[in-house]
Amino acid sequence: MDVPDNIGLDSIDADSGAGDGKFKAPALRNVAIRPPYMHDGRFTSLREVVDFYDHGVKNNSHLDPRLRGPDGAPARLNLSEAQRDALVAFLMALTDESFLHDPRFSNPFAKP
Repeated sequence: MDVPDNIGLDSIDADSGAGDGKFKAPALRNVAIRPPYMHDGRFTSLREVVDFYDHGVKNNSHLDPRLRGPDGAPARLNLSEAQRDALVAFLMALTDESFLHDPRFSNPFAKP
């Protein structure tokens, strides 16, 4: 059985939901206006997401190899407070205000 890689949210091997642990990660464009975050909505802010990837990844047998350190344990980025603030600011800078307010992309079901 092909088991999907886990992103380290929990110490369990895989999500038991309909996707069996598989999900498509969205693009980062306009990420600041799309909370909640993660596949199950457990984080309400970008800072929580950055903090999680900095020091909160949980170990499990199917943890994505990109989230492991050289010793095989979950990687810890050990970012400073300023670095985490800068990363959140960068993610917020990916907001495309012109796209958000363009009438061509407005709700097609809204009543005029």
